[in-house]
Amino acid sequence: MRREQPASLLRLALGLALGPAVALGFARFAYALVLPAMREDLHWSYAQAGGMNTANAVGYLLGSLLANPAMLRLGYRATFLGSLALTALALLFSGVGDNYFGLMALRLLAGVSGALVFVSGGALAAHLASRDPTRSALVLGVYFGGVGLGILASGVFLPVLLEVHPSSWPWAWMALGLISVAGFGVAYWAARGVKEPRPALAGSQSGSITALVPTAVAYFLFALGYIVYMTFVIALVRAELGTWQVTLFWSVLGVAVVGGG
Repeated sequence: MRREQPASLLRLALGLALGPAVALGFARFAYALVLPAMREDLHWSYAQAGGMNTANAVGYLLGSLLANPAMLRLGYRATFLGSLALTALALLFSGVGDNYFGLMALRLLAGVSGALVFVSGGALAAHLASRDPTRSALVLGVYFGGVGLGILASGVFLPVLLEVHPSSWPWAWMALGLISVAGFGVAYWAARGVKEPRPALAGSQSGSITALVPTAVAYFLFALGYIVYMTFVIALVRAELGTWQVTLFWSVLGVAVVGGG
């Protein structure tokens, strides 16, 4: 197997990392930053605010279940790029209107497409990592650290924008959408640089699904805590402290996620 130059591998991994940056950093987690302004302007209750992220979480679960059939039918690269484009559009259109159920539908769509991005992009990153086994962990870490890049980027400018103009939350979504469109261009280049992985043969997987039950329970408990936390923690920080503390908090969180990867 021919080994790639380290710089080439990392450039492609960084390009692919813009997928989770958009799909999770923007489409999933940045809602916490925009939520206080949306609640104030649209007079939402906390139940309505939480309902938006419930829709996103349900969409993410559906997307996770659809990922494997989609990749087998459409291909890994097409699934990654198509769902990334849908995620960017969902972000853009979130700034167009203020109808509650319309916004909820967009949160649901962003959840479905975001999961497809994350799973298919992970498959591409794993295939890229296989080019050089000595650096496979680093390549995968860069890819999954993309979530933190999205959190960090949104934390730098959104709190200040929404503090100065609380009613400008539609522009916040549009800004995230436009950045996502730009990120799509880079991700497209990176995805084209990764050879399409071969789909797994039918019957090639072994083992019992019951072995995954403990992991599934652990993930369920983790999600039960972090989804609520990530939805409302910024509202708490903003109420108790201030805008710059929100920026610092979210930025540190983003850097920690990158480091975790």
